[in-house]
Amino acid sequence: MAINSLDHSAALVDLVAMNLPVNSARLFRKAEKLAAKNNMLAGVAGNAITLFTMFVLKEILVQQALNPVANISNIISIANAIANLNSELSLYSINT
Repeated sequence: MAINSLDHSAALVDLVAMNLPVNSARLFRKAEKLAAKNNMLAGVAGNAITLFTMFVLKEILVQQALNPVANISNIISIANAIANLNSELSLYSINT
């Protein structure tokens, strides 16, 4: 991922280098602005993305488990990826 340095010494992801579609680039910029305004929001968004990815990997793991002998290396890789993602989740205490 390419990083561009800006005047305010903030690092932004270079969307051109990522070849994102225009709509994705707009969504990324919107998310970037919201995250800059609120640290909690960035953490919640990160958790949502992490959990979504874990659920997708779980579905792939179920498919791979249909033939465990042939797919053992895939199963191990997917399980490791899910475990690694689990360590990325952040817990927040919200006082209401």
